[in-house]
Amino acid sequence: HLKDMVVDDGGTKYHYNLEYSPCLTAGRMRAGYWLPAKGRRLRWQEMAKLQGMRRDFVVNIATSTLGFMLGNSFTETVMARLIASAAEHC
Repeated sequence: HLKDMVVDDGGTKYHYNLEYSPCLTAGRMRAGYWLPAKGRRLRWQEMAKLQGMRRDFVVNIATSTLGFMLGNSFTETVMARLIASAAEHC
């Protein structure tokens, strides 16, 4: 199952998920996430795609700042549900 594995090796111990990405957090973005099948770390473009951003997303900031922003962001689906839930309770 190496082709489906994403390893979070930035914590005190290794953690991995099969067939889905671990939670992207700002604290882990500097170390990144390891893709054993590809022998490399997850690229920021792939992290942006996991967060639902378009392919033509343009970056004019440092990669480290971008990683922090991606780790602190929510997908469009999550935001839509949060807003709908908040609207129901107003």
